[in-house]
Amino acid sequence: AAPVAAVLPALLLDPAGAWWSLRCLAVGSHAGKAAGPLGRLRAWGADLAGVPLLAAGLLGAAAGLRRAPRAWVWPALALALAAFEPMRQRGDITRLSYPFMPAAPLAALAAMAPLAGGPFPRTWRARILAACLPALALLPVRTGWMRSLSLPSGPMRGLCAFLRAHSRPGDGVCGMPEFDWRLPPDLRVCDPFGVGAAEGRTTGFYVPGAPASRLAWDCRVPELRYAVLCRVDVLAAFRIQGIPLAFLEMERSGWREVFDNGSYRVYENPRFGAAPQPDDGILSAPPFYRLAALDAAESGRPADAAYALARARALSANRGSARAPLPPRPAGAPASPPER
Repeated sequence: AAPVAAVLPALLLDPAGAWWSLRCLAVGSHAGKAAGPLGRLRAWGADLAGVPLLAAGLLGAAAGLRRAPRAWVWPALALALAAFEPMRQRGDITRLSYPFMPAAPLAALAAMAPLAGGPFPRTWRARILAACLPALALLPVRTGWMRSLSLPSGPMRGLCAFLRAHSRPGDGVCGMPEFDWRLPPDLRVCDPFGVGAAEGRTTGFYVPGAPASRLAWDCRVPELRYAVLCRVDVLAAFRIQGIPLAFLEMERSGWREVFDNGSYRVYENPRFGAAPQPDDGILSAPPFYRLAALDAAESGRPADAAYALARARALSANRGSARAPLPPRPAGAPASPPER
């Protein structure tokens, strides 16, 4: 009942947007660059790796309901968390494939009741077991990469100061979820995944066909004023389907770099007054241009694909790049280069 209670209001208020979101949950992980039937079969196999956890949770919930009438508390809570988990946890931070990320907390919470003697254990042994089982929900989470992508406050303050000084209320900014929430609140922010959805493309987890009712605002590339690039983009987002194409579109439109403090770069759309700077090399490295070429070809944009391949060949021939990527933080090094 908990998932139905979570989904039903969305279906009643915005049927098109809700069905699109459910479609993303169901098939989004297979919309990547897995080419051909074999690639899609591998993707399905990765998703099915989470089924044992899901089965364990459902069996535990059924057993708990038989042993203790009040045990419904645990499966109800697990199902409620499972319904909202995809909204909180989007990205490759677990060893489970995306559709079954909620299976781990479901298994842990639902197994707690039958193994611990009901939802309210009375013995110390049962209480210790009940306290240990929820840890299973955290087992699949990888935390090491979070340290390498840490976003220190000093450079972020510099970025926010620049945007406050040069932007206007309502300007559109494309950043990443890791720091978008820290940007000035009078700006309209989005991430490259939302840009792809607004342009009707497949982007990362999202499948094409997002209705306008699903988007807070029209965050297509021409409507953005700024794009913020950081280490997160270089290490992760540039490798996700649809993301390189958004930045390639900015590069081909002559977006100019207007800010760089060693941790963040800001590019401005010439439509809003910046002097155009063609071929600024936003994507920076041959592998990213090759990925952008694949995105462009799949989106039916042969001119962009040809441009990206030419850039990749030119940079490979020169054994360099138009602009070196922002590097990852080495182990033991400060979280970010100092501000200039």
